[in-house]
Amino acid sequence: MRHLDQFDVLANLRNGRSVEQLLAAGQDADGRIVRFLVIHLEREGQWAVTLHELADVGTAQYLDIYSFPSVAPDPDDAQSASFASVEAALEYARRALSADMRRFVNSGMAESEYRDTYHPQW
Repeated sequence: MRHLDQFDVLANLRNGRSVEQLLAAGQDADGRIVRFLVIHLEREGQWAVTLHELADVGTAQYLDIYSFPSVAPDPDDAQSASFASVEAALEYARRALSADMRRFVNSGMAESEYRDTYHPQW
C-alpha cells in the first residue's frame, strides 16, 4: 500500500522523515502544472510545508518530477510555511493546500503518484 495512514504520517514526521502529497493539477497558459507538497523538519525544530508547482514536462521515460522546471519566476521562491508542531503543519496542508490526510506518501513516492494520477496511460 502506497499511502500512509495517519499513524505512519505522524511517525515518519516525528522521526525526521519527510512526507509528500501530489495535489490536484493546476493549469496556466503553457499547460498543466504539477503540484505537490512536502512536509519536513527544519533545522530550527520547525515543521515546514512547501508547495512545489512545476511544468508538466514528463514522459513515459521521464518521471523525475523533482527535476521538472518550476513555473514560479524565481524557482527558489516556493511557497513555504513553518509551524511549531506536526499537527499545525498538517492542519495547514489540509486547509490551505487542500491536502487529503489519506493520500500522503513517503519521500520519493510522488513520482509514482504523478504517473498514476496524471498519466495512467503510461
